Amino acid sequence: MSDLFVSRIKARKAALNLTMKQVSERAGVPQPTVEMYFYGQALPTFPRLVALCRALECSLDYIAGLADEPRPVKARRT
Repeated sequence: MSDLFVSRIKARKAALNLTMKQVSERAGVPQPTVEMYFYGQALPTFPRLVALCRALECSLDYIAGLADEPRPVKARRT
């Protein structure tokens, strides 16, 4: 999953025209940690994966390779 994960997050970052800093800020994850994900040096914990998907406006299914379309995550009402 690592290569697919990296290629998908890079594609979403490019599609949204975001900087690494912007992804980090949107996800609430330290920039060095986000950079490790983008360079394939680490995989996020589940909570950080969810935050990353929200920051990149895509679904977990897309990041995991279970869907071909990003389908933005919609906010959940409580």
